[in-house]
Amino acid sequence: MNSRTEYSENFYPASRIKTWQSQNGRRITLRPILPQDSSLLGQMLEGLSDASKWFRFHGAVKSFSANRLDYMSIVDHKKHVAFVITECNDDIEHVIADARYVIDANDSQDSAEFAIVVDDQWQHMGLGEHCMKALTMTAFQDGLRWLHGDVLAHNERMIALMERCHFYCTPDRSDENIVHAEILLNEKNIQHEIHINQSPIMRLIQRHSYIKSFFQKNFLRSKHA
Repeated sequence: MNSRTEYSENFYPASRIKTWQSQNGRRITLRPILPQDSSLLGQMLEGLSDASKWFRFHGAVKSFSANRLDYMSIVDHKKHVAFVITECNDDIEHVIADARYVIDANDSQDSAEFAIVVDDQWQHMGLGEHCMKALTMTAFQDGLRWLHGDVLAHNERMIALMERCHFYCTPDRSDENIVHAEILLNEKNIQHEIHINQSPIMRLIQRHSYIKSFFQKNFLRSKHA
């Protein structure tokens, strides 16, 4: 996951925005990432426990450079797809999860490597399932056939999540510390999606309200800066 993509403000997949109420009663939003999210993403990543950083990046990470955060937040939503989950506290938005995939650099370009991470304080609240649903549904709708990722073998919670999301998990033949997780993207495998306890009308109203306020806050402000 290290190929750089170009961002175009003319293509922002707003239809992928989802909102719901979390298990602790807070309003949660899942949306495609924006370049303006770089600092918010950095705050979340810097605040992760050492264990969570190790599980996500497969090694110790002390800090995140501006270039690295730009790579993670400036995406084209096609070859590099990324979502953030946010919540607002006192009208201040915080990133509490990150999910992404990058299409493999092969001739078929029908597969992608994924990665997710959830803030330590927000784990065990179903955010991982929401992340995986967003990734698998987007990849399927965009015509990909496979989604795959490497998980550390002692990351038992992530492996359990993969199994709940109907991924095949197999140990690496040459490295006992790695488990490969992959899913064939077809209608049978992605039909087990999460159903948010919300009526379609309310979902549409909340999505429209969020999109309007979010774009006024982020795009109009940048144009007049």
